[in-house]
Amino acid sequence: MNAIQTYWISGNSVPAGGWINRRFEYISWSLSFFLLKRNFAQVHLYGNTPGVLTLSEELGLKYDKVFTCLDTTEEQISDLWTMAKIYVYSLQETPFVHVDGDVFWFNFPPKDFLSSEVVAQCLEIGDPFYHDVLKTIRENHGSLPAYWDKINLNSVFAINMGILGGHHVQLFKKFYDEALNFYHENLKLFRKHSSGSLKYLYIFIEQFFFSVLARENNASIKLLKKTAFKNDFSEVLNFNKVLPSTGEPDFLHLLGSYKYRLNYCNKMEFWLKKLWPAQLQKIDACFNAEITGGAFLRLNPENEKRLPFSKWIYNSPEEVFSDLNQRSSALYNQLGDEDSAEFQKYRDCLDFESKRKQVLEVLLDEKEDAVFQHFESHNRFCSKPFEEIRDLTVELNESKLVKSRNNWFNNLEYKSKNYWYHLIVDTKKTCFQEFLFSEPDCKILDLMSHPITINDLKYMAEEKTDPRVNLHEILKSLFGEGVIKVSPQTHLM
Repeated sequence: MNAIQTYWISGNSVPAGGWINRRFEYISWSLSFFLLKRNFAQVHLYGNTPGVLTLSEELGLKYDKVFTCLDTTEEQISDLWTMAKIYVYSLQETPFVHVDGDVFWFNFPPKDFLSSEVVAQCLEIGDPFYHDVLKTIRENHGSLPAYWDKINLNSVFAINMGILGGHHVQLFKKFYDEALNFYHENLKLFRKHSSGSLKYLYIFIEQFFFSVLARENNASIKLLKKTAFKNDFSEVLNFNKVLPSTGEPDFLHLLGSYKYRLNYCNKMEFWLKKLWPAQLQKIDACFNAEITGGAFLRLNPENEKRLPFSKWIYNSPEEVFSDLNQRSSALYNQLGDEDSAEFQKYRDCLDFESKRKQVLEVLLDEKEDAVFQHFESHNRFCSKPFEEIRDLTVELNESKLVKSRNNWFNNLEYKSKNYWYHLIVDTKKTCFQEFLFSEPDCKILDLMSHPITINDLKYMAEEKTDPRVNLHEILKSLFGEGVIKVSPQTHLM
Protein backbone atom coordinates (compact mmCIF):
# COMPACT_ATOMS: atom_id res chain seq x y z
CA MET A 1 0.00 0.00 0.00
CA ASN A 2 1.22 3.50 -0.89
CA ALA A 3 1.09 6.46 1.46
CA ILE A 4 0.04 9.73 -0.19
CA GLN A 5 0.00 13.37 0.90
CA THR A 6 -1.53 16.54 -0.54
CA TYR A 7 -0.03 20.05 -0.44
CA TRP A 8 -0.81 23.12 -2.46
CA ILE A 9 -0.27 26.85 -2.22
CA SER A 10 -2.67 29.44 -3.56
CA GLY A 11 -3.92 32.92 -2.81
CA ASN A 12 -6.60 31.43 -0.58
CA SER A 13 -4.27 29.13 1.37
CA VAL A 14 -4.31 29.46 5.15
CA PRO A 15 -1.12 31.35 6.14
CA ALA A 16 1.55 28.91 7.33
CA GLY A 17 -1.00 26.10 7.10
CA GLY A 18 -2.54 27.25 10.38
CA TRP A 19 0.75 26.90 12.31
CA ILE A 20 2.28 29.66 14.43
CA ASN A 21 4.77 30.31 11.65
CA ARG A 22 6.10 28.73 8.48
CA ARG A 23 9.10 27.27 10.28
CA PHE A 24 6.80 25.05 12.33
CA GLU A 25 4.74 24.24 9.25
CA TYR A 26 7.84 22.92 7.51
CA ILE A 27 9.00 21.05 10.61
CA SER A 28 5.61 19.35 10.62
CA TRP A 29 5.75 18.34 6.96
CA SER A 30 9.33 17.11 7.32
CA LEU A 31 8.56 14.95 10.37
CA SER A 32 5.39 13.57 8.82
CA PHE A 33 7.21 12.68 5.59
CA PHE A 34 10.19 11.13 7.40
CA LEU A 35 7.97 8.77 9.39
CA LEU A 36 6.01 7.74 6.31
CA LYS A 37 9.21 6.96 4.40
CA ARG A 38 10.33 4.86 7.34
CA ASN A 39 7.14 2.79 7.30
CA PHE A 40 5.86 2.68 3.70
CA ALA A 41 7.56 1.41 0.56
CA GLN A 42 6.23 4.32 -1.54
CA VAL A 43 5.22 7.86 -0.50
CA HIS A 44 3.63 10.07 -3.16
CA LEU A 45 2.88 13.80 -3.17
CA TYR A 46 -0.06 15.47 -4.92
CA GLY A 47 -0.33 19.24 -5.22
CA ASN A 48 -0.01 22.22 -7.49
CA THR A 49 3.33 23.35 -8.88
CA PRO A 50 4.13 25.88 -6.10
CA GLY A 51 3.26 23.33 -3.42
CA VAL A 52 5.24 20.49 -4.97
CA LEU A 53 8.29 22.70 -5.52
CA THR A 54 8.17 23.93 -1.93
CA LEU A 55 8.23 20.47 -0.38
CA SER A 56 10.33 18.58 -2.92
CA GLU A 57 12.80 21.28 -3.93
CA GLU A 58 13.04 23.89 -1.16
CA LEU A 59 12.72 21.39 1.69
CA GLY A 60 14.23 18.49 -0.23
CA LEU A 61 11.58 15.93 0.75
CA LYS A 62 12.31 13.05 -1.63
CA TYR A 63 8.85 11.72 -2.47
CA ASP A 64 8.92 8.64 -4.67
CA LYS A 65 6.47 10.27 -7.08
CA VAL A 66 5.06 13.79 -7.34
CA PHE A 67 1.97 14.93 -9.23
CA THR A 68 0.90 18.51 -10.03
CA CYS A 69 -2.71 17.55 -10.74
CA LEU A 70 -4.06 20.41 -8.62
CA ASP A 71 -2.79 23.00 -11.12
CA THR A 72 -6.10 22.63 -12.97
CA THR A 73 -8.38 22.71 -9.92
CA GLU A 74 -7.74 26.21 -8.54
CA GLU A 75 -11.29 27.42 -9.15
CA GLN A 76 -12.79 24.21 -7.82
CA ILE A 77 -10.92 24.28 -4.51
CA SER A 78 -10.78 28.05 -3.94
CA ASP A 79 -14.03 28.07 -1.95
CA LEU A 80 -13.70 24.61 -0.46
CA TRP A 81 -10.12 23.57 0.13
CA THR A 82 -10.96 20.03 1.30
CA MET A 83 -12.13 19.27 -2.26
CA ALA A 84 -8.44 19.11 -3.16
CA LYS A 85 -7.96 16.11 -0.86
CA ILE A 86 -11.24 14.52 -1.97
CA TYR A 87 -10.17 14.90 -5.59
CA VAL A 88 -6.82 13.26 -4.83
CA TYR A 89 -8.62 10.34 -3.14
CA SER A 90 -10.59 9.83 -6.35
CA LEU A 91 -7.46 9.58 -8.50
CA GLN A 92 -6.22 6.45 -6.76
CA GLU A 93 -6.43 3.17 -8.70
CA THR A 94 -4.70 0.98 -6.10
CA PRO A 95 -5.01 0.69 -2.29
CA PHE A 96 -3.67 3.76 -0.51
CA VAL A 97 -3.67 5.69 2.74
CA HIS A 98 -3.74 9.49 2.70
CA VAL A 99 -1.88 11.10 5.60
CA ASP A 100 -2.20 14.78 6.52
CA GLY A 101 0.97 16.82 6.99
CA ASP A 102 0.18 17.35 10.68
CA VAL A 103 0.04 13.60 11.37
CA PHE A 104 3.07 11.81 12.82
CA TRP A 105 2.70 8.06 12.38
CA PHE A 106 5.62 6.69 14.40
CA ASN A 107 4.45 3.12 14.84
CA PHE A 108 3.58 1.12 11.73
CA PRO A 109 0.08 -0.39 12.04
CA PRO A 110 -0.70 -4.12 11.85
CA LYS A 111 -1.10 -5.58 8.36
CA ASP A 112 -4.74 -6.46 8.96
CA PHE A 113 -5.51 -2.78 9.59
CA LEU A 114 -4.30 -1.73 6.16
CA SER A 115 -6.11 -4.58 4.45
CA SER A 116 -9.59 -3.17 5.10
CA GLU A 117 -11.95 -1.62 2.55
CA VAL A 118 -11.67 1.72 4.39
CA VAL A 119 -9.20 2.84 7.06
CA ALA A 120 -9.47 6.10 9.00
CA GLN A 121 -8.24 7.76 12.17
CA CYS A 122 -11.32 7.66 14.41
CA LEU A 123 -14.99 8.44 14.81
CA GLU A 124 -16.14 11.81 16.08
CA ILE A 125 -19.29 11.75 18.21
CA GLY A 126 -21.01 14.53 20.12
CA ASP A 127 -19.60 17.51 18.23
CA PRO A 128 -22.56 19.89 17.76
CA PHE A 129 -20.91 21.34 14.67
CA TYR A 130 -22.04 18.51 12.37
CA HIS A 131 -25.56 18.60 13.82
CA ASP A 132 -25.82 22.38 13.31
CA VAL A 133 -24.63 22.29 9.69
CA LEU A 134 -27.06 19.54 8.72
CA LYS A 135 -29.89 21.31 10.55
CA THR A 136 -29.16 24.58 8.71
CA ILE A 137 -29.16 22.84 5.32
CA ARG A 138 -32.45 21.07 6.07
CA GLU A 139 -34.16 24.19 7.43
CA ASN A 140 -33.16 26.15 4.32
CA HIS A 141 -34.41 23.39 2.00
CA GLY A 142 -30.98 22.54 0.68
CA SER A 143 -30.46 19.73 -1.77
CA LEU A 144 -29.43 16.51 -0.03
CA PRO A 145 -28.88 12.97 -1.30
CA ALA A 146 -32.05 10.89 -0.85
CA TYR A 147 -30.38 8.45 1.52
CA TRP A 148 -29.68 11.32 3.94
CA ASP A 149 -33.39 11.46 4.85
CA LYS A 150 -32.91 8.70 7.39
CA ILE A 151 -30.19 10.55 9.31
CA ASN A 152 -31.31 11.28 12.88
CA LEU A 153 -30.15 14.74 13.96
CA ASN A 154 -29.72 13.44 17.51
CA SER A 155 -27.21 10.77 16.51
CA VAL A 156 -24.91 12.52 14.07
CA PHE A 157 -21.29 11.40 13.88
CA ALA A 158 -18.35 11.84 11.50
CA ILE A 159 -15.01 10.24 10.62
CA ASN A 160 -11.82 12.12 11.40
CA MET A 161 -9.56 12.01 8.36
CA GLY A 162 -6.10 12.62 9.71
CA ILE A 163 -5.58 9.40 7.81
CA LEU A 164 -8.00 7.95 5.25
CA GLY A 165 -7.74 5.27 2.60
CA GLY A 166 -8.20 1.59 1.98
CA HIS A 167 -8.85 -0.94 -0.77
CA HIS A 168 -12.30 0.27 -1.85
CA VAL A 169 -10.99 2.76 -4.41
CA GLN A 170 -14.34 2.97 -6.22
CA LEU A 171 -15.96 4.34 -3.07
CA PHE A 172 -13.52 7.27 -3.06
CA LYS A 173 -14.33 8.06 -6.69
CA LYS A 174 -18.02 8.08 -5.78
CA PHE A 175 -17.24 10.29 -2.80
CA TYR A 176 -15.67 12.92 -5.02
CA ASP A 177 -18.53 12.89 -7.55
CA GLU A 178 -21.26 13.16 -4.90
CA ALA A 179 -19.44 15.75 -2.77
CA LEU A 180 -18.80 17.98 -5.79
CA ASN A 181 -22.42 17.69 -6.91
CA PHE A 182 -23.65 18.41 -3.36
CA TYR A 183 -21.55 21.55 -3.19
CA HIS A 184 -22.61 22.93 -6.57
CA GLU A 185 -26.32 22.26 -5.96
CA ASN A 186 -26.20 24.19 -2.67
CA LEU A 187 -23.70 26.89 -3.61
CA LYS A 188 -26.07 29.85 -3.06
CA LEU A 189 -27.10 28.52 0.34
CA PHE A 190 -23.50 27.91 1.39
CA ARG A 191 -22.39 31.41 0.39
CA LYS A 192 -25.37 32.98 2.15
CA HIS A 193 -24.41 31.34 5.45
CA SER A 194 -20.65 31.31 4.95
CA SER A 195 -19.98 33.44 8.03
CA GLY A 196 -22.47 31.63 10.24
CA SER A 197 -23.27 28.00 10.87
CA LEU A 198 -21.72 26.97 7.54
CA LYS A 199 -18.38 28.69 8.15
CA TYR A 200 -16.59 25.36 8.44
CA LEU A 201 -18.51 23.61 5.69
CA TYR A 202 -15.28 22.19 4.27
CA ILE A 203 -14.89 19.97 7.35
CA PHE A 204 -18.52 18.84 7.12
CA ILE A 205 -18.22 17.83 3.46
CA GLU A 206 -15.04 15.88 4.02
CA GLN A 207 -15.69 14.13 7.34
CA PHE A 208 -19.47 13.91 7.73
CA PHE A 209 -20.35 13.37 4.07
CA PHE A 210 -17.95 10.46 3.78
CA SER A 211 -19.18 8.79 6.97
CA VAL A 212 -22.76 8.79 5.59
CA LEU A 213 -21.64 7.58 2.17
CA ALA A 214 -19.56 4.75 3.62
CA ARG A 215 -22.46 3.51 5.75
CA GLU A 216 -24.86 3.70 2.81
CA ASN A 217 -22.50 1.52 0.79
CA ASN A 218 -21.94 -0.93 3.68
CA ALA A 219 -18.20 -0.33 3.57
CA SER A 220 -16.09 -2.14 6.14
CA ILE A 221 -14.23 0.53 8.12
CA LYS A 222 -11.28 0.00 10.44
CA LEU A 223 -10.36 2.81 12.81
CA LEU A 224 -6.85 3.37 14.14
CA LYS A 225 -7.85 5.16 17.34
CA LYS A 226 -10.71 5.19 19.79
CA THR A 227 -13.75 7.43 19.27
CA ALA A 228 -13.31 11.14 20.02
CA PHE A 229 -16.30 12.23 22.12
CA LYS A 230 -17.15 15.95 22.14
CA ASN A 231 -13.85 17.00 20.56
CA ASP A 232 -11.70 15.05 23.01
CA PHE A 233 -8.71 14.16 20.85
CA SER A 234 -6.37 13.65 23.81
CA GLU A 235 -5.31 10.20 22.56
CA VAL A 236 -3.72 11.61 19.40
CA LEU A 237 -2.29 14.70 21.10
CA ASN A 238 -0.37 12.96 23.86
CA PHE A 239 3.38 13.38 23.41
CA ASN A 240 3.72 11.89 26.90
CA LYS A 241 2.52 8.44 25.85
CA VAL A 242 5.73 6.71 24.80
CA LEU A 243 5.91 3.05 23.80
CA PRO A 244 8.52 1.25 25.96
CA SER A 245 9.37 -1.02 23.02
CA THR A 246 10.41 1.85 20.74
CA GLY A 247 10.93 4.85 23.01
CA GLU A 248 8.64 6.79 20.68
CA PRO A 249 4.99 7.82 20.59
CA ASP A 250 2.56 5.73 18.55
CA PHE A 251 0.49 8.15 16.48
CA LEU A 252 0.03 11.92 16.85
CA HIS A 253 -2.21 14.38 15.05
CA LEU A 254 -1.80 18.09 15.84
CA LEU A 255 -5.18 19.06 14.47
CA GLY A 256 -6.98 22.40 14.63
CA SER A 257 -5.93 24.89 17.27
CA TYR A 258 -3.15 22.67 18.61
CA LYS A 259 -1.00 23.97 15.78
CA TYR A 260 -1.11 27.27 17.70
CA ARG A 261 0.14 25.77 20.95
CA LEU A 262 3.83 26.46 21.33
CA ASN A 263 4.47 23.61 23.79
CA TYR A 264 3.17 21.12 21.21
CA CYS A 265 5.23 22.74 18.46
CA ASN A 266 8.39 22.55 20.58
CA LYS A 267 7.89 18.82 21.19
CA MET A 268 7.29 18.27 17.49
CA GLU A 269 10.58 20.05 16.79
CA PHE A 270 12.32 17.80 19.33
CA TRP A 271 11.31 14.72 17.39
CA LEU A 272 12.58 16.10 14.08
CA LYS A 273 15.83 17.08 15.80
CA LYS A 274 16.15 13.56 17.23
CA LEU A 275 15.25 11.62 14.09
CA TRP A 276 16.43 13.88 11.26
CA PRO A 277 18.73 16.64 12.60
CA ALA A 278 20.08 17.59 9.18
CA GLN A 279 16.56 18.50 8.03
CA LEU A 280 16.02 20.82 10.98
CA GLN A 281 19.31 22.55 10.15
CA LYS A 282 18.12 22.93 6.57
CA ILE A 283 14.83 24.48 7.65
CA ASP A 284 16.64 26.93 9.94
CA ALA A 285 19.03 27.88 7.16
CA CYS A 286 16.06 28.60 4.88
CA PHE A 287 14.39 30.84 7.43
CA ASN A 288 17.29 32.53 9.13
CA ALA A 289 16.56 35.84 7.42
CA GLU A 290 12.88 35.64 8.28
CA ILE A 291 13.61 34.71 11.89
CA THR A 292 15.77 37.80 12.39
CA GLY A 293 13.29 39.96 10.52
CA GLY A 294 10.28 38.72 12.46
CA ALA A 295 8.30 37.86 9.31
CA PHE A 296 6.05 35.32 10.98
CA LEU A 297 2.39 34.62 11.45
CA ARG A 298 1.87 34.96 15.19
CA LEU A 299 -0.59 33.47 17.64
CA ASN A 300 -4.04 34.92 17.01
CA PRO A 301 -6.53 33.32 19.40
CA GLU A 302 -9.39 35.60 18.34
CA ASN A 303 -9.38 33.80 15.00
CA GLU A 304 -9.24 30.37 16.63
CA LYS A 305 -12.15 30.00 19.02
CA ARG A 306 -10.99 26.68 20.42
CA LEU A 307 -7.87 28.11 22.01
CA PRO A 308 -8.12 28.56 25.79
CA PHE A 309 -9.73 31.89 26.59
CA SER A 310 -7.21 34.52 27.53
CA LYS A 311 -7.42 38.22 28.20
CA TRP A 312 -3.66 38.64 27.91
CA ILE A 313 -1.92 37.35 24.80
CA TYR A 314 1.62 38.22 23.76
CA ASN A 315 3.30 37.02 20.58
CA SER A 316 6.97 37.55 21.33
CA PRO A 317 9.28 38.14 24.33
CA GLU A 318 9.81 41.70 23.17
CA GLU A 319 6.11 42.45 23.58
CA VAL A 320 6.20 41.21 27.17
CA PHE A 321 9.19 43.34 28.12
CA SER A 322 7.69 46.41 26.45
CA ASP A 323 4.66 46.34 28.75
CA LEU A 324 5.55 44.35 31.86
CA ASN A 325 2.98 45.97 34.14
CA GLN A 326 -0.07 45.94 31.92
CA ARG A 327 -2.17 44.00 34.41
CA SER A 328 -1.20 45.95 37.52
CA SER A 329 -1.57 49.27 35.71
CA ALA A 330 -5.19 48.42 35.03
CA LEU A 331 -5.73 47.93 38.79
CA TYR A 332 -3.88 51.04 39.99
CA ASN A 333 -6.80 53.45 39.78
CA GLN A 334 -9.03 51.10 41.80
CA LEU A 335 -6.78 50.99 44.87
CA GLY A 336 -8.06 51.58 48.39
CA ASP A 337 -5.97 51.72 51.57
CA GLU A 338 -3.17 49.21 52.19
CA ASP A 339 -5.43 46.87 54.14
CA SER A 340 -8.11 46.77 51.48
CA ALA A 341 -8.79 43.71 49.33
CA GLU A 342 -8.09 45.79 46.24
CA PHE A 343 -4.62 46.72 47.48
CA GLN A 344 -3.77 43.12 48.39
CA LYS A 345 -4.85 42.03 44.93
CA TYR A 346 -2.67 44.76 43.44
CA ARG A 347 0.35 43.53 45.43
CA ASP A 348 -0.31 39.98 44.22
CA CYS A 349 -0.37 41.25 40.66
CA LEU A 350 2.93 43.09 41.09
CA ASP A 351 4.54 39.93 42.48
CA PHE A 352 3.15 37.94 39.57
CA GLU A 353 4.53 40.40 37.00
CA SER A 354 7.94 40.52 38.68
CA LYS A 355 8.26 36.73 38.78
CA ARG A 356 7.00 36.49 35.23
CA LYS A 357 9.83 38.73 34.06
CA GLN A 358 12.40 36.63 35.93
CA VAL A 359 11.12 33.37 34.43
CA LEU A 360 11.10 34.80 30.93
CA GLU A 361 14.71 35.92 31.33
CA VAL A 362 15.66 32.38 32.39
CA LEU A 363 13.89 30.90 29.36
CA LEU A 364 15.59 33.32 26.97
CA ASP A 365 18.99 32.47 28.43
CA GLU A 366 18.48 28.73 28.06
CA LYS A 367 20.58 27.12 25.35
CA GLU A 368 18.94 25.19 22.53
CA ASP A 369 20.87 22.03 23.39
CA ALA A 370 19.63 22.20 26.98
CA VAL A 371 16.02 22.31 25.72
CA PHE A 372 16.50 19.19 23.61
CA GLN A 373 18.35 17.40 26.43
CA HIS A 374 15.42 18.09 28.73
CA PHE A 375 12.96 16.64 26.22
CA GLU A 376 15.20 13.56 25.96
CA SER A 377 15.00 13.07 29.75
CA HIS A 378 11.25 13.68 29.60
CA ASN A 379 10.91 11.05 26.90
CA ARG A 380 12.68 8.45 29.04
CA PHE A 381 10.53 9.40 32.05
CA CYS A 382 7.39 8.88 29.97
CA SER A 383 8.51 5.44 28.81
CA LYS A 384 8.72 4.09 32.38
CA PRO A 385 5.78 2.52 34.23
CA PHE A 386 4.70 4.06 37.51
CA GLU A 387 6.30 1.23 39.52
CA GLU A 388 9.73 2.26 38.22
CA ILE A 389 9.44 5.93 39.14
CA ARG A 390 7.48 5.85 42.41
CA ASP A 391 10.65 6.16 44.55
CA LEU A 392 12.04 9.11 42.60
CA THR A 393 11.93 12.56 44.19
CA VAL A 394 10.13 15.47 42.55
CA GLU A 395 10.30 19.16 43.38
CA LEU A 396 9.28 22.47 41.90
CA ASN A 397 11.58 24.08 39.38
CA GLU A 398 11.20 27.55 40.88
CA SER A 399 13.19 29.22 38.10
CA LYS A 400 10.49 28.33 35.56
CA LEU A 401 7.31 28.67 37.59
CA VAL A 402 5.00 31.60 38.20
CA LYS A 403 2.23 31.50 40.78
CA SER A 404 -0.30 33.90 42.23
CA ARG A 405 -3.18 33.94 44.70
CA ASN A 406 -5.47 35.45 42.06
CA ASN A 407 -6.08 34.37 38.51
CA TRP A 408 -4.28 36.76 36.17
CA PHE A 409 -4.91 34.73 33.03
CA ASN A 410 -8.67 34.34 32.62
CA ASN A 411 -11.95 34.34 34.54
CA LEU A 412 -11.84 30.77 35.84
CA GLU A 413 -12.02 30.15 39.59
CA TYR A 414 -10.03 27.22 40.95
CA LYS A 415 -10.23 25.51 44.34
CA SER A 416 -6.45 25.22 44.44
CA LYS A 417 -4.44 27.32 46.90
CA ASN A 418 -2.54 29.03 44.09
CA TYR A 419 -2.83 29.65 40.38
CA TRP A 420 0.23 28.34 38.53
CA TYR A 421 1.35 29.48 35.08
CA HIS A 422 3.42 28.07 32.27
CA LEU A 423 5.60 30.43 30.20
CA ILE A 424 6.84 29.09 26.87
CA VAL A 425 9.34 30.28 24.26
CA ASP A 426 10.52 28.49 21.14
CA THR A 427 14.13 27.42 20.60
CA LYS A 428 14.78 30.50 18.45
CA LYS A 429 13.44 32.82 21.19
CA THR A 430 11.10 34.57 18.77
CA CYS A 431 7.71 33.25 19.94
CA PHE A 432 6.14 33.48 23.38
CA GLN A 433 3.00 32.09 25.00
CA GLU A 434 1.76 31.79 28.52
CA PHE A 435 -1.00 29.59 29.89
CA LEU A 436 -2.64 28.84 33.18
CA PHE A 437 -2.26 25.23 34.24
CA SER A 438 -5.44 23.20 34.72
CA GLU A 439 -7.02 23.00 38.16
CA PRO A 440 -5.81 19.40 38.80
CA ASP A 441 -2.28 20.45 37.81
CA CYS A 442 -2.45 23.44 40.17
CA LYS A 443 -3.59 21.25 43.04
CA ILE A 444 -0.63 18.90 42.51
CA LEU A 445 1.82 21.79 42.33
CA ASP A 446 0.39 23.12 45.60
CA LEU A 447 1.38 19.85 47.28
CA MET A 448 5.01 20.17 46.20
CA SER A 449 6.12 22.82 48.68
CA HIS A 450 9.21 20.69 49.39
CA PRO A 451 10.95 17.77 47.64
CA ILE A 452 8.82 14.64 47.92
CA THR A 453 8.88 11.12 46.55
CA ILE A 454 6.36 10.35 43.85
CA ASN A 455 4.91 7.60 46.03
CA ASP A 456 4.27 10.00 48.93
CA LEU A 457 2.89 12.58 46.53
CA LYS A 458 0.45 9.98 45.24
CA TYR A 459 -0.94 9.39 48.73
CA MET A 460 -1.25 13.13 49.36
CA ALA A 461 -2.95 13.68 46.01
CA GLU A 462 -5.51 10.95 46.69
CA GLU A 463 -6.20 12.30 50.17
CA LYS A 464 -6.30 16.05 49.49
CA THR A 465 -7.41 16.38 45.87
CA ASP A 466 -9.23 13.57 44.11
CA PRO A 467 -8.59 9.83 44.45
CA ARG A 468 -9.32 9.48 40.74
CA VAL A 469 -6.50 11.82 39.71
CA ASN A 470 -3.97 10.22 37.36
CA LEU A 471 -0.80 11.47 39.03
CA HIS A 472 1.47 9.64 36.60
CA GLU A 473 0.02 11.50 33.61
CA ILE A 474 0.10 14.86 35.41
CA LEU A 475 3.76 14.40 36.34
CA LYS A 476 4.63 13.45 32.76
CA SER A 477 3.06 16.69 31.59
CA LEU A 478 4.60 18.92 34.30
CA PHE A 479 8.04 17.40 33.80
CA GLY A 480 7.72 17.85 30.06
CA GLU A 481 6.95 21.53 30.53
CA GLY A 482 10.06 21.88 32.71
CA VAL A 483 8.26 23.19 35.80
CA ILE A 484 9.24 20.28 38.05
CA LYS A 485 12.55 18.48 38.54
CA VAL A 486 13.04 14.75 39.00
CA SER A 487 15.94 13.18 40.90
CA PRO A 488 18.09 11.24 40.76
CA GLN A 489 18.61 12.09 37.09
CA THR A 490 20.75 8.97 36.68
CA HIS A 491 17.52 6.97 36.71
CA LEU A 492 16.54 8.72 33.49
CA MET A 493 19.77 8.05 31.64
